[in-house]
Amino acid sequence: MPEKPTTEDPRARLNGWPNAQFSARLMPDFLTVEEASGWLRTTKGAVMAGLQRGEISGRKVGGEWRIRTAAVLALLRAAVPEGGTS
Repeated sequence: MPEKPTTEDPRARLNGWPNAQFSARLMPDFLTVEEASGWLRTTKGAVMAGLQRGEISGRKVGGEWRIRTAAVLALLRAAVPEGGTS
């Protein structure tokens, strides 16, 4: 059975913060595959495929993938133009 995409919008975490740089400092440095899939609103399988193709940068630590939060935010910025929607 295919995994269902998550409904959480990571940009919602920044709403209400007057300074996005300040709020970014409160985010974790690394995400799990599950967390990254939630931020990207896709499946864990899609994140794994992106990791394996090199489209998403990450490292295996103790047999589990860790993905830089900055890399996920860069993907979101590239996908959604400033002031618009994709």
